Formats: sequence, structure tokens, C-alpha cells
Amino acid sequence: MNMIELYILCGDRSLEIACKFLDKFTPDRKALAKDYYFPQYSDEPTHILKNDIDIIKMLTSFTNEPYSLYWAGHNGCIDESMLFFTKDGGMIAGVVIDYSMATKDFFIEFFNCVLGKFGYIDFECDPPDFTHEFIKKCEDSTLIKLINGEVFLATDVPSP
Repeated sequence: MNMIELYILCGDRSLEIACKFLDKFTPDRKALAKDYYFPQYSDEPTHILKNDIDIIKMLTSFTNEPYSLYWAGHNGCIDESMLFFTKDGGMIAGVVIDYSMATKDFFIEFFNCVLGKFGYIDFECDPPDFTHEFIKKCEDSTLIKLINGEVFLATDVPSP
């Protein structure tokens, strides 16, 4: 299997979009963290939360706090689902899937779910911490990508 990562910048940083994404693409998920320290990677966290929904709620209130969340997928085509909270108030949804599943139809279904307008494929590389860097990475991608809501395959990517 050739696994890839597909990332889409969500329409907003909200619990509603996060839950809709997780419930649709990894309903039988298992969180890959036991505890959620806030701020993430802090030596002296102000909060230690025990479940993923509580940390997502907190991150929708602290809009400039970066964070990365991961879940293992079960019984489906999604191997892993991810949410990244950017330093400038954005939220990026990601999935790890087999390359053969990265069709234009899947991309459209994914971006409709999260109300996204920008997305790209990558390989074992977390997305940028700022939305403008994410959009630039989308524009520069030569693989399947989503720009302003329009999906482009490697064969029909417009010239810069």
C-alpha cells in the first residue's frame, strides 16, 4: 500500500466541523493520545484534559494556540485522521489513506464535509502552522490539490 496524507483547510475553527469530519471519515476511531496537555508540549501545562472533544472545545476558544491531534481509523479506508490548529486561527483536517483512494470524488467529499477551499496531498509531513503558508503550499503542489474550491489532478494542474 502507498499511503498518502490529504490535508484540507477547514472553513472555520469549530467544534461542529471537527466532529462532522471525525464522525464521517473515522466513526470507529481511537484517539492516539491518553491525555491532552494545554498548551501542547508545555513543561507546565495550565490544563490536562482527558478526552479529545474537550481539547477541541478549548482550542476553538484559544484561536491562536497551535495543536495537533491524531486518531487511528478502524474498519474503513481511512488509516488515520488528524486535526491541526494553526497559530492564526485556522483548522486543518487530514487523513492518511491509500493513494488509490485519493480520487477527485473523495477530495470533493472531504472538502465539502469541512467547508474547505484549499487542500493538497503530502507524504509524512505535517501541514504548516499558518493558513497563508498552507495556501501557498496548495498553490505550489503538483499533485492533486484544491484551490479556491476547484479540484485539480496532476494531469490538469494549471501552469503558474
